[in-house]
Amino acid sequence: MVLHSREIDALIDTDQDPAELARLLRESARHVVPEFGNARIHSPG
Repeated sequence: MVLHSREIDALIDTDQDPAELARLLRESARHVVPEFGNARIHSPG
């Protein structure tokens, strides 16, 4: 599954830690699908 958030995408070019951005995205998705709270984050590449 691919997740996307305009708010979090806006932070990509800042000094934010990518791992923190991933955590924020997971937390945001968890509000819609609670099971995402236990999901692992995988970055392709």
